[in-house]
This record gives sequence, C-alpha cells and structure tokens, in this order.
Amino acid sequence: MTPGTNGTTANASVTVNEDGIGLWQVRAAADTAPDAATLLNLGVEQQVELTAGVQAAISASGLTAGTAYALYFIARDVAGNATDVVQVDFTTPNVPDAPTGVTATPGAAGSGEVTVNWTAPADNGSAITGFTVSPAGTGLPCTASPCAISGLANATQHSFTVQAVNGVGAGAVSNVSTAVWLQGVQAITFLAQTAASRAYTQGGTFAIDPQASTTSPLAVSYGSQDAAVCTVSGTTVTMAGAGACVIEATQAGSDAWAAAAPVTQTVTIGQGVNAITFPAQAGQTFVASGTFVIGPAATGLSSAAVTYSSLTPGVCSVAGATVTMVSAGTCTLAANQAGDANWGTAPQATQTVQIVPTAPGAPTNVQATPTASGAVTVSWTPPANDGGGITQYTVTALVNGQPSGQGCTAAPPATSCTVTGLQDGVTYTFTVQAENGAGSTASPAPTNPATPLVDAKAFSALSPTGSGTVSVAVAGGGATCAFESVQLISAAGAGAPATRSFPHGVVDFVLHACDTTPVTVTVTYPGALPQGAQYWKRQGGAWVPFAGAVLGANTAVLTLVDGGAGDDDGVATPNGRIVDPGGVSVLAAAGPGGVAAIPTLSQWGLVVLAVALSLLAWRGRRGPGCMRSHEVSKR
Repeated sequence: MTPGTNGTTANASVTVNEDGIGLWQVRAAADTAPDAATLLNLGVEQQVELTAGVQAAISASGLTAGTAYALYFIARDVAGNATDVVQVDFTTPNVPDAPTGVTATPGAAGSGEVTVNWTAPADNGSAITGFTVSPAGTGLPCTASPCAISGLANATQHSFTVQAVNGVGAGAVSNVSTAVWLQGVQAITFLAQTAASRAYTQGGTFAIDPQASTTSPLAVSYGSQDAAVCTVSGTTVTMAGAGACVIEATQAGSDAWAAAAPVTQTVTIGQGVNAITFPAQAGQTFVASGTFVIGPAATGLSSAAVTYSSLTPGVCSVAGATVTMVSAGTCTLAANQAGDANWGTAPQATQTVQIVPTAPGAPTNVQATPTASGAVTVSWTPPANDGGGITQYTVTALVNGQPSGQGCTAAPPATSCTVTGLQDGVTYTFTVQAENGAGSTASPAPTNPATPLVDAKAFSALSPTGSGTVSVAVAGGGATCAFESVQLISAAGAGAPATRSFPHGVVDFVLHACDTTPVTVTVTYPGALPQGAQYWKRQGGAWVPFAGAVLGANTAVLTLVDGGAGDDDGVATPNGRIVDPGGVSVLAAAGPGGVAAIPTLSQWGLVVLAVALSLLAWRGRRGPGCMRSHEVSKR
C-alpha cells in the first residue's frame, strides 16, 4: 500500500494467478481487524475485479494525514473459494515539522534585504516543496535555505519565522529569529561657510555657519583635519594658525543607520594683523659717541625679531638695540617686524628719545692767519665733544690777553671766520668758543699770534727800548711766504739771556706759507749798530749767535730755511712755517750790582755821535802833524 503525498489517499496493486474478485477494507491501525466473513460481505465499492496475471489497482481516499492504517484484503475465485485475509500496514504522510536554527543576516545598509538561514525539518512522508518566511518581503518565495528577503524597510529591526510546506500542507512555524537591524543609508549636507576667509587672531574663535545636516535624525559631529591651523569643539572653531582650516562634518551612524560619508568645508585663515607695542623711552644726556640700549624693548605678534632703525640719523644711529648718540635733539627710533606664517608685516612703530645737550668742548687745531690789511682768518677743528650739536662758534680778538673788541661768528659746518677791523701792525691772539643751548666752551686757549699788515711782507714799529723805529721786510721763500705774526718785544719778554744787551729789543716773527727755498729777512734799525754787535736768536731753546746774519751799518740781513738754519719751530722737516725770535745785541757791561746792560742812546744821541765821529775822521785825514797838535792842545 503506498500512501499519497497529500496524506488522504493510498494506492495498492494486486496480482493473482486466477480470475476472481478482490475485497478490501482500510481501517485505522488502532481499530479491530475485520475477519474474512466481514470482508467477503463488502459492497461493490470495495471490490476489485481480478484477472489472472493482471495487476489490479486499489485506491483508498478520505484518509487522515499522519495516521497509521492497515489494508485488509481477501480474494475469492469464481468457484467461491476465498484466500486468507492479507493485512498491509501503512501510514499516511503529514505536514513537515517546524524548521530550526532560524537566523537573519542583514544585507548592506540601505539594501532593504536580509538573508534568512534555517535548518530544514523532517518532511513527515511528503517531500517539502517550499518554505514560507515571514515577513515575506517582496521577492520570490523561498525554496531552500538560505533565502534573501528583499523589499524590507531600512533603518528598522527585523525578525523572521519559517514554515516548511509539503504535499500535505504547511508545517509548524519555527521559533522567531533574533531581531537584526537593517541599517539605513544617511548623507550629510554641509554647505560653504558664510565667512570662507578670516584673519588670524591668537586664540580667536568662530561658529560653524551654516551647520551641516543629515538625512537621518542623528546629530552631526565636527572635527579639524589640521590641528595646527584650527581645532573644533562642538560647533565652535578655535584658530591655531594661518592656513586652510578644513572642517570635517561626520555622522558615525547607529544600529539603525550606517555611518555617513564625511563632508568637508574649508575656511581660509589668512595672516593676522600684526601690531608693534613700543613703550616710551627715557631721555638721555648727550655724550660724544655715547650709547644706550633701547628699553623697554618693542614687541610684536610675529615670531620674527623686532628690528630698529633711526629716522633721525643726524641725531642718533642704531645697531641692533644699541643707540649711538650723534647730536642732541629728538632721536626718533623706528621699530619694524616682518611677518611669519601667522602674522603679516607690522606697521612701523616709533618712539622718540630726547637727547639733552651739554656744553661743547674746545675746538682744536685753532690757527690764526693774517689774510688782508686789518683782517685775520681764524680756522679750527670742531671739538670731539660737540655737546650734542654746536649752534655757533664765536671768535674773540685779544691784545696782550685782553679782548680788543673785534671778533666774528660762524655757524656749523663752517670751521673758520675772518675777523676784520683790526689794527695793522698789532699782534693779536684769538679764542674760539663753541656754543649750543647748554652753554659754551670753558676757558678756550688762545691761538698763535697773528699780525695783520698793509703789506704782508713788511713791518715797522717803535722799538720797546725807545731807540726808534725798527723795520722788518721779508723776501724769498716763495711768492706766498709772508708774516704770520711780527712784533718787537723786550729782551726779557723774549727770554733773552741777561748777559746780552739788545739795544732795540727783539724781533719776534713767524713766517708762513713758505717753501723750502731760502728766505731773506732784512731788519733795519734806527741808527748805526754798536761796535761788536752780534745778531743773537733763539735756536733749539737756547740763545746763540746766528751765523746766518750779516750785519750792516744799521741792518741785519738774515738768511733762513724752513726746517733748517734759523727756523726755531722745533720741526726738523719743512712745514711752511719759520719761527725766528732774535735781535742785534752786545755784551752787557758789569755794574756795581753785577752785570748790567749797556745804556742805549736815543735817536738824537746817535746823530751827535755820528757827527763827532765824522769830525775825527776829517781831522785824521789832515796828517800826523795835525793829530799831534791836537793831542798837545788837549794836554
């Protein structure tokens, strides 16, 4: 007996060796088996005609699926002979058991698909034809495990049950699978920032605007791709430096939502506006070439060093942070700072330092030079200490150390001026004072003597002894060789030795602008020179007879050479100047108190002496006889 797949039918086949009638009955296995008599009395619907050697079919229906049955069969031939009762046990198929081990595996985010796996159950006699998965989705029915369920809602949890189906019908439902999330897909929208460029400020912040959004209900997070440029906390960006601040919007996802692809926006942070703080500086008192250090120092925002310069080079100069004083006044210092990665170049900042003047020192190399009748030009070198700036030089003429009333002034950078209105033939000295707002040179030293002359090569004046007028003339030594100073002074004033008498005093002169050719100086005295007179002069600090002098009746002619014979300036090499104090002298007579000078004659006395000498000479020419008569008469 073969049960049908639907569980309600069964079929059997019978083959006999002679013709007859077969009678059958199907009873539940639990029922009492019929005896032969019961079977032989069955109706036609439970009879089957038998032909020898031909298979006859028996079909039972109305059976209950999954039930144990027995087929009872008896055959009777045409003669009425019956066989024994034959019993064939069988069971009808039933619906499948419930599948086991049902699991769900979510597909890719946003796919709407979950793959369900299970273990197929026993088919209970009827082959399983399919499976019913619930929820079924929108895909094709499942025929086996695994099975992809599509068309499901994303961002939702899903769990499943499975039923096996066979010819009998759908079997028991499986246990519910563990729920799984089928993640949804989200996208971030992050628009360009309202302020796409900003200037760097130290510790400066700005808000993300506009903020990003997602297609999910989840919140967006922000971060920075370069912490050296900016950092992000919440929706606030803090500037760390200049550069490209790349703000990254992210959404990490959840059970229901897959992580979103990051989206970035860039805010360009440009160099910040640099500024220099330059504190006030203390004033200074001028010191020639004095220095001071800038303090407090200027500071800027850049990492570059602050550099300094002077905007008033006539007052001060700067090297590094050290200021050197050039003059008094307002020293304007400039501070500059270059930019760096974060800060631009700073605008220049300035501060002033008041440098207070002091009284200047004395000019040096002061030289007086006669330049014309009644005029002397005085030149000098500015003092090393100008006190912070000289405003004027004042030259004062002196005679015998006292102001004579003449002078001149000059303003820097001039280093000379000419004093006019002087008396020709008078020897002057001069002082030069440097002046500024703080005062003037203290106790300036006088210059060399200078004597203005109508003729720079000729001089005459009364002798200091009262003997008369002494004239001095110069020739040679080049066209420009002339008197720088010339005067007649007493022998004592010249430092001449007391053992010598200088009847006309001493000629004290200085020649200048001379070359190396010989110079002739002719001194003409007011009368005949005394017997035994010599020309003495100072030479190398000592007074000695001068071999270069030729004495005439009333003249002394000197031959001098610059740097050589007769030059007493103490310079062995030519320098254009010849210094030569000297005069005609005789040996001083001894008096009661020791050595005394020989009295000198007045001009008229010299005339009388000359006449007497002439008469003696005339008488001498008359012969010895006459001389003798004269001598006799004298006796």
